[in-house]
Amino acid sequence: MSPAKFLFIMDPAETLNLQTETSLLLMQELIERQHRVYWLQQEDIALYHDQPMGKVFPVSATEPLQRGLATWENLNGFDAVLLRKDPPFDTVFLQLTLILDHLDPR
Repeated sequence: MSPAKFLFIMDPAETLNLQTETSLLLMQELIERQHRVYWLQQEDIALYHDQPMGKVFPVSATEPLQRGLATWENLNGFDAVLLRKDPPFDTVFLQLTLILDHLDPR
């Protein structure tokens, strides 16, 4: 089986408690299982010609957190997109969900 691509939509790393953030545990487990893991922040997502696009960072480790260089990618290229944002659930969050509605249903 080929490795899957997982995209985590997260709050900025600077705002997280890196000791207790459960998303990092999920990421690390996926990395250890040889899957590809990526990080996207809410402010780095957009709709371009009806396609959900984002500036994504590959994650190579979580202890300490190690992210590579960002690339602009179509979010439909990921096998799974995990929305792991903390509140507030405001109009900016609503806009995010409206963009994610453009993901391919698969």
